[in-house]
Amino acid sequence: GSLGRDVPASIDVTLTSTQVQRILTGIHGPVYHENSAVGALLIDRSSTGVAGLVVLPGVIDADYTGEIMITCFTLTQIIKAGTQIAQLVLLPKMNLGKNASVARGTQGFGFSGSTPVTLVQQMKTRPIVIVQLATGSEIKTLSMMMDNGADVTIIN
Repeated sequence: GSLGRDVPASIDVTLTSTQVQRILTGIHGPVYHENSAVGALLIDRSSTGVAGLVVLPGVIDADYTGEIMITCFTLTQIIKAGTQIAQLVLLPKMNLGKNASVARGTQGFGFSGSTPVTLVQQMKTRPIVIVQLATGSEIKTLSMMMDNGADVTIIN
């Protein structure tokens, strides 16, 4: 059978920009059972990127009891209710000690009881590569940005 469990949008969503959005699923934690040692990894489905939707992966802790939301951005704008846009893959909990006593409850999206630390570095230039695309006897040579951080590359 499948490794992951498909997760649909619970309502119709129209995305008005390419900003990151949280999509409701109608599914609430705990993922398995509140006393289990199982969490989940929320990832995109293999067909999601082809549709122009980029799902940002996230960890769902075993003790999270709030609504599971899909964090994504899109190159398209409409997501119909029931569209399978992500999947949950169950993972065993690893006891790392430090935050083991922090109960997540309904606090999601990075809540661990401490201030998050992030690093952002602005790049003045982007790495450019020369790419050749071929179909039949036709060959196109393009100069393209490499490693732009997206799961999808659109060539126009």
